[in-house]
Amino acid sequence: MKVNTTEFYTAKTDRVFKSIICNEGNKIYLYKILEALLNKSISEITFMKSELDLDNTRSRTKMVDLVVKTKENEVIHVEVNSSKSERTKFRNYCFFSNIISNDTRRAEYYDSSRKYVHIDLTWGVSGNYAKYNYYIQNSEGKRYINNVEIIEANMEYIKKNYYNNERYQWDLAKLAPTEYYNYITTGEYPLKLGKNKKPSS
Repeated sequence: MKVNTTEFYTAKTDRVFKSIICNEGNKIYLYKILEALLNKSISEITFMKSELDLDNTRSRTKMVDLVVKTKENEVIHVEVNSSKSERTKFRNYCFFSNIISNDTRRAEYYDSSRKYVHIDLTWGVSGNYAKYNYYIQNSEGKRYINNVEIIEANMEYIKKNYYNNERYQWDLAKLAPTEYYNYITTGEYPLKLGKNKKPSS
């Protein structure tokens, strides 16, 4: 039996994420990620600088994973987290606040129509959910600020859902794992092949 020794890299680290997703030539992947998490289409994005402005000369240089601006007047900040922790969430929120503050400070006036979105792509999260959306609001659900949103994406769930439902495999009768399981238990092939013929074994 021949063992496949091809190396496979995930984007669990910011170095891999930046080299692939933060590349002008690979914008199509970034579009798909953002559109899936924001539940809307994005017409155009522009990469912004990832180095945050310093408050004083003693401050250390701070780099974020990704900041983009969309044609729809949105600023989107993305951080990749290999694990979930309160420290990481607070650090990322501080980065996000810095981006909003600097953007507001540079502008001649405050643009209330501009939306700011922070996205945490977090690995090591348990739970049967793809993402959570957070807003600044009171206990009755009334928004205090309308143009700020935080999204935490559960990358473990997204990976599992993709592998089981969207990753079609030749060895599984050209089906995704979930479809293949239903096929072998019911005998009904979910895809049309010619005149509804089942795949040859």
